[in-house]
Amino acid sequence: MSSAKRPPRIRFFLVVGLALVAVAAIAGLALTLAPVRLEQLAREPDAQIAVFMVPLTLLVLAVLAEATRIVWQGKLPAPAPARRRRSHWAARP
Repeated sequence: MSSAKRPPRIRFFLVVGLALVAVAAIAGLALTLAPVRLEQLAREPDAQIAVFMVPLTLLVLAVLAEATRIVWQGKLPAPAPARRRRSHWAARP
């Protein structure tokens, strides 16, 4: 197996992301977010809407950001050439 070296910038973001996850887990334990309290919170309509809409909104924003990046770089694919029309009455080669 070949192990490609990651650029330092990506490694930095991976470490920062892992640290944020660890901080969130510790904060959740410190605030005693027990499953009982989370279940009560999940029964509220606002929480249900947030659980559905926040990831969906982030996905739409990510798609828009990617489309914007591609357009700004000018790497749009070339249009496909027009298909040759064959007449139905012509003899087939």
